[in-house]
Amino acid sequence: MLKHKDLIELTNDPFYLFKKWYDLACDTEINDPNAMTLATISNNKPSSRVVLLKSYDANGFIFYTN
Repeated sequence: MLKHKDLIELTNDPFYLFKKWYDLACDTEINDPNAMTLATISNNKPSSRVVLLKSYDANGFIFYTN
């Protein structure tokens, strides 16, 4: 059983941590490892949808959807 401390290495670079998790997902997930849930709120109403990650770098993330 994985413990919380096994999943997170302390780092000052959140993109390094994301890359590590994303690479793990790409290696282990059969279907759409780039599928992610994007949640927003507007007028006090939450909304979420599945989007696909197109790319990412130190400037941020680029998502796309149908």
